[in-house]
Amino acid sequence: MKQKFYFIITLLALFAFTSCNRENTKQQGDTIIIFKNPVDQNKLTDNNGKTITEIKKKEYISYTDSSNINIDYFPVKDTDTLIIGRDSRKYIEIKHNYRCIDHIYYLIKRGDTVVVSYDTLSYPTLTSKTSNKLTYLYNINKTFPDRTSCFNTDALNYISSVYYMMLSWRNEKYGNLTDEEESHYVSFTDAIDSYRKYINSFATAIISLKNTEQMDSEYYNYLKKQLRYKELKLNYKVFAETDRKNSTKRDSFLTAYRKELNDNQLSFISYKDFVNSYSVIESGRDNVKIVKAGCGICRDFRTIFDNISSEESIPPKTKQFLLTRYLKDIYDCFSDVDANDYTGKYLSVTNDTTYIAKLQSKDTPLSDTDYSGLHLESLNGEKLTLKDILNNNRGKVVYIDFWASWCKPCRNAMPFAKKLRETYKNRDIAFIYLALGDKDKPWRDAINKEDLNDGCQNYIVTNSKNSKLLKKLNVKTIPRYLIFDKTGKLYNKKAPGPEGDLIKTELDKILS
Repeated sequence: MKQKFYFIITLLALFAFTSCNRENTKQQGDTIIIFKNPVDQNKLTDNNGKTITEIKKKEYISYTDSSNINIDYFPVKDTDTLIIGRDSRKYIEIKHNYRCIDHIYYLIKRGDTVVVSYDTLSYPTLTSKTSNKLTYLYNINKTFPDRTSCFNTDALNYISSVYYMMLSWRNEKYGNLTDEEESHYVSFTDAIDSYRKYINSFATAIISLKNTEQMDSEYYNYLKKQLRYKELKLNYKVFAETDRKNSTKRDSFLTAYRKELNDNQLSFISYKDFVNSYSVIESGRDNVKIVKAGCGICRDFRTIFDNISSEESIPPKTKQFLLTRYLKDIYDCFSDVDANDYTGKYLSVTNDTTYIAKLQSKDTPLSDTDYSGLHLESLNGEKLTLKDILNNNRGKVVYIDFWASWCKPCRNAMPFAKKLRETYKNRDIAFIYLALGDKDKPWRDAINKEDLNDGCQNYIVTNSKNSKLLKKLNVKTIPRYLIFDKTGKLYNKKAPGPEGDLIKTELDKILS
């Protein structure tokens, strides 16, 4: 009785000093996670505190709520509290990002109160306020030394990081790593061998815990599933490094991954991450080409969408999860015609009108005010706007090419642009070249060198940095192309470039 009294007093004290503004919403049965002195996990630092690499702020904690919606949480105070409302799940999985290149998954008992503290390496330790056994299970990853490589990070995540790949490339090509970089480098083979030992020792440990009834079957099956994910990811990593062009082996990995796909796992962040790693393998299939699109050079997301859509062994909700991702990529990178086409394909497979409405709601209609907000200057110094350009060319199809003198891909496309102008020189098409982020003399020199004085109009954008139109059109990279119809209405905001036959098909269609 006395022990129970002290336990209650401890809980009350914890709640008293927590600073979360949602404290008053806590209800019986909620899962409480208290962060003590949370540290910046968006930087990778060395032992002296020097920043080696960092990323833009991303989610600190991720989990799915009772409606299977992803939630991101950022503890921002010395002591902050996350309250996860009651639901039917026995356990709730959270993903904790670590040192910018790593992450850890934790399976938390529903209704538990957990305190998260950090060691000198910023690694989280979880302490259950209800069970020492749960505390051990929450931190089971830390008990296996072969898990880590450098910076106390998961070896597989480390050798998959951009930082490690840069070190590895420099070491193999030039062999000129500094002493400090040398201390951060571990050979690919050594990392793989160590990680295999970790997987084997982890498998032995959880079987022992299950047999001695220190964990229930649900927790055991979760950890067993995590090990299977790790094993598949590890084997594929080796394949990608050593034999990536072997189509037969890639297909065997796709088959192995598909066997692990299960709609019942969609409430777990780790499963969604596993599905995303499966999509990486899909993107490497032989029929998926590298193409030039509105978002730059990318894999053909349309082909990946078609491959996944036609694969009968992928369970329906997981398939919808994958197709949702690639439909957004198609919206972001390909033409409106493609977006409409694949919207129909998506609906025929998923019947998910809610996501389509959400996706299309972000596609803000453009107005005359937006067009008049893009300020231009002609070669003879005339100041005007894109609205003026469209009005001046009313009755013609307008093909706009965003480019710059310093943009190599833009310049490489200019010979094709000249041929395209020649092909349509007797048609009702106005070719408009708008220089973004350029300077006057290099712009004029490039116009002369690329023979842009014939059959087209040239302007330099004078408000590239603060144009609302460019932001609404998501013009982040160039070259970028737009097509307006003869009435001045935007027809395709991610039009094909001048190379190849796609642009001719688009122009012929709108001219007919």
